[in-house]
Amino acid sequence: MTVLGSGFLAAALLAAYAFSQHRFFTVDEFQYIHATWLVSEGEVPYRDFYEHHFPLSYVLHAPLLWSDGSFPERALGLRLAVFLWWVGCVGVASAWAARLSGDAKVGLLAGALGLLLGFSAMSAIDFRADNFGAFLLLAGCAWLEMNRGAARRGRAILGGIVLALAIAMTQKMLFVVGATVVGWWAWDALRAREGRAPFLPRPGACLAGGLAVGALALALAAAFGVLASGFEITILQAIEHEALYPAVSGWLYWKPFLAAAPISSALLVLFAGLYFVLARDGFWGVPLAVSLLGGVLVQAQYPYNYVFPCLVVALLAARGFGLSLAWLDRRFERVPAWTPLLYLLAFGLAADQGRFLLGTTSNAHQLEILSKIERTTGPDDVVIDNSGGALFRPHASYYYHHGDAHRLMFEDYFRDELVGDYRESEALLWIMDYRLRELPKPVHDYFQRHYVRVDGSLFGLGFHLRRGGKSERTTTIEVVREGDYYVFPAPVKLSSGLRREPRETDLRLDGAPLRASRVHLDAGEHEVVVAAGAPGYTVTLIPPDAFILGEEERFARELDGARAYQLLFEYEKP
Repeated sequence: MTVLGSGFLAAALLAAYAFSQHRFFTVDEFQYIHATWLVSEGEVPYRDFYEHHFPLSYVLHAPLLWSDGSFPERALGLRLAVFLWWVGCVGVASAWAARLSGDAKVGLLAGALGLLLGFSAMSAIDFRADNFGAFLLLAGCAWLEMNRGAARRGRAILGGIVLALAIAMTQKMLFVVGATVVGWWAWDALRAREGRAPFLPRPGACLAGGLAVGALALALAAAFGVLASGFEITILQAIEHEALYPAVSGWLYWKPFLAAAPISSALLVLFAGLYFVLARDGFWGVPLAVSLLGGVLVQAQYPYNYVFPCLVVALLAARGFGLSLAWLDRRFERVPAWTPLLYLLAFGLAADQGRFLLGTTSNAHQLEILSKIERTTGPDDVVIDNSGGALFRPHASYYYHHGDAHRLMFEDYFRDELVGDYRESEALLWIMDYRLRELPKPVHDYFQRHYVRVDGSLFGLGFHLRRGGKSERTTTIEVVREGDYYVFPAPVKLSSGLRREPRETDLRLDGAPLRASRVHLDAGEHEVVVAAGAPGYTVTLIPPDAFILGEEERFARELDGARAYQLLFEYEKP
């Protein structure tokens, strides 16, 4: 059975890794990856760019982006980092589960469930600080559980350090870690006379380890001159952000998941509950209850809020299953020899959970767009979108991510100044995502006047000249970026054999016939005359061979027809 369990765990590792490289990037991942890249380029959060999370994730992972590699390779490399965090911290908890139970199969089952539990796996692979905080919290709790009998000061200090690092990933962990530690301490105080091993031996040493991390973080913030701004943005504005964020019910995501895997989910919860009954130990009950409460209390109950409690349920379900078999062995004198084969049933639960991950949207389109961004831009070319979606190219505004709450918090800026920043940035590309719909009308108008669709959700700096009518038409264009512009008939499909050179009778630019397929345009306004009967033209800085479509379309149709680049969460199959 141990050999079979090892094989199943290896299969779970391969499945989780493949999922990590295949699954689409959520909109928040673009924000986190872009911020990590900015730090790798020497920029400082809060001072050089707006970021309302604690910065440890960016600082730790920035060196991963110092190496060479294409945009897709670098993005998937960060996903690999998440996978390694996930496996490492689940491995710590699983190894301790095996040691406590004296049964290696329990540890193998815990590892498989930790990697394949459907609801958490859909979010656990995201490159986001919430996940790193959840992984560290899991490892920290397992480490402190290891210290309950030994009560070693060094272990307690290290446990406090790990929990503090979880907080340094995201301020959301302030509540979960703080309430968990207080809950352990209070429970220990209430049962001190029972003579049982405390949940948190040497609490002073644990607190000292956490405070040392906090003191170091404050000292570094002061050294970089962002102590005051960091406090305002990550604490005060984060509280405002939470109050303004539109409410999202977790049931929106739980419902399709439970409908897809009802039996295995119910059994896993049952075995986790049996753990508490049979072990008669509430150590893991404290962080589990606190994290579930935290997930419910937040305005937006997104799936990533439940990664940690789901991982705990997976761990405890494996331990509960092992305890159930041990109870059967003690309860009945003649237990059938095939009873250990019931572990196959338990591993089957993991397989059923993993089945939920199949058929989800891939990141193929996103990686294609990233490759095109890399090919058509230089290191200094700005790319506009609402969450840093170009990842490894500069953004156009200090507030580079435009969530719902941010649009309310900085309403005047979005209405009065954002377009000015866009114009000043001379951004070569614009990535359309669903948040564009919510931006003020001046932003829509600027987008419509100055960008043309290149490929799905990717738009390039330029403009369309509508086809001529019965008589010539004079129009004024505004060029926001000086450069050599391509001029070609629209639509452009390289396999169609359409003309690529403009006829000199079709267009006149500033009074002179346009005879070339490329023209230098200075910044400012220019007068263009479109001859009667002339075809439509596209004028852009983007090479024609980058275009999939060059048709002139109305702005609303561009929004409706463009393929989604950044998704939020997808718990229903496409």
